[in-house]
Parts: sequence; C-alpha cells; structure tokens
Amino acid sequence: MGVMALAGGKGVASLRHHRSARGSLAAVSLLCLLLASAAPVALFPGGATASPHHKHPGKRDGLPPNFFGISPNEGLPSAAEFARMHRGGIRTYRVPLGWSAASPNPSSFNWQPFDTEVAGAAAAKLNVLPVLYSMPRWLGPSPLTLPVASPLQRAVWQIFLDHAVRRYGPHGRFWATHPNLPYEPIHAWQIWNEENATWYTEPVSVTDYARLLKISSAALRGADPKATVVTGGLYGRPQEIDGAISASEFLTRLYQVKGIRSAFDVVGLHPYAWDVNQMRDQIVEIRAIMKK
Repeated sequence: MGVMALAGGKGVASLRHHRSARGSLAAVSLLCLLLASAAPVALFPGGATASPHHKHPGKRDGLPPNFFGISPNEGLPSAAEFARMHRGGIRTYRVPLGWSAASPNPSSFNWQPFDTEVAGAAAAKLNVLPVLYSMPRWLGPSPLTLPVASPLQRAVWQIFLDHAVRRYGPHGRFWATHPNLPYEPIHAWQIWNEENATWYTEPVSVTDYARLLKISSAALRGADPKATVVTGGLYGRPQEIDGAISASEFLTRLYQVKGIRSAFDVVGLHPYAWDVNQMRDQIVEIRAIMKK
C-alpha cells in the first residue's frame, strides 16, 4: 500500500472559508493521505500512490508520478478549470461539505451548492473527496464542536452522513437525476478537519474524536459497505496554537482507543513546513506510528 498525496497551490490543506498565516508561511504544504496498512511504504519519490478507486493514469508531463489530487481554496472552479485539472493528471478534488451549510435548519437539507461542485468535477471525470465537518448552530454552541456530546447530536450527525452517501455514493440519488454526467460516485469520506488544532475543532479531544470516527464509520458503511473512512487532516506540528496537540501525539493516543482501528482506513495529514525536508520528517514520523 502507499501514500496518496494531494498537492495544489498555496494553502492546500486549509478549507475554503478559513484564511490564515499558514498560507504564506508554509513554503511547502501537502495534504497527505496515508493508507492504514502495516506494509512498508515508499514515501519519496514514488510508491504505490494511485487512488484506490482509479487506475494510475500513467506518466504525465509536468507532474510527479505520485501526484494525486487538488484542494482548491478560491471558490468553485469553472468547467474549463475542471477540464484543465483532468488534462494535467489530477484525479481527485478535495472539497468541504459543511454540515451547517447543508442543514441550515433541522427540517431539511440544502444540497444544491455541493451538487454544483460534484457535477463540475464529474463532468471532468474527477473523483470528489468531501470533508465532512461543522456542526449547525441549531444543534450545538459552535460549528467547531464535535457532535458527540449528546445522543441527539450523534444521531443527527449520522443522519447527515447517511443522506450524503445515499445522494452521492454508489447508485446515489444525485447520479440517478444526472444521467448525462460521467458516473463518479463518492467512495471516500473525510471526517472533520484538523481535529488536533483549535482553528477547526474546539475543544481538542482525542476521546471525542475517536467517538466521532466510530459513529461516522457506522453511518457511512451502513449506507455503503465499501466506503473508505479518512481521518481529518491532522495539523502536523501546531506549536503556535493554544490547546492544540501535535499530529504524532494525537495519532498515538487515538490508536490507544479500544476498537478504533476498524473505524478508519486512511490517516490524513497536513504537514505544513518551510521546506521539503521538514515536510518529509512529519510524514515519516506519522507513518512510523501507523506501522507500529
């Protein structure tokens, strides 16, 4: 098994609505998805790096052989931009699917904005990796709070995930109502974002995140038994953030939670760094924890 690295421009690992100093400070920033396997892995320069749901497209001019996808920060790409991504060898488009945006009130879902993104990506034969996060205000005190504090929060989060899979996953309603689009069902789902740092998760809690992973896995696989569960991208070394936990410590503690290994398939990592060596060190560190 290998590493799937999503690379784009500045701020690759950050979500669209959040602008921070990281975009300018990080000279090199990749979102890395590390398959939860004990097998040895070649991190650089190659390795088995294709998406599990797409054959490796082969050698392409201008891209390294382990380039996987892109996470844009500047709004919805145009049809021409989506097409350019595909011509350039990109196969995966990572994008937020905010629960608070999709469910602005407790009585209905608004999928239209995400429909537009999925349609644009599918038209260019790109697979979508959604980032599921952000609790609605009508259900909790803050969108940064993990929805595990009450039975109601947990149940409604699972309903949200179930609806998302049944809409965009294999044989989902979206594909049934868009028969002219290339069929690119969503197989992999990323649970939250930077759960070890307070920019997206407050308070930071390994225990709460483990519970979120478990209930998320149950909901996703209940709707699609073959769904791939991806952890939120761990912020590699968030020393400057009060209340944050390093990715290595967070992941080590997460693995200590009973039954957690069956709740996810892939570890997400945001190895913000000044240079490639610092980035590589973070990836190797996380991979060593996974292998152990």
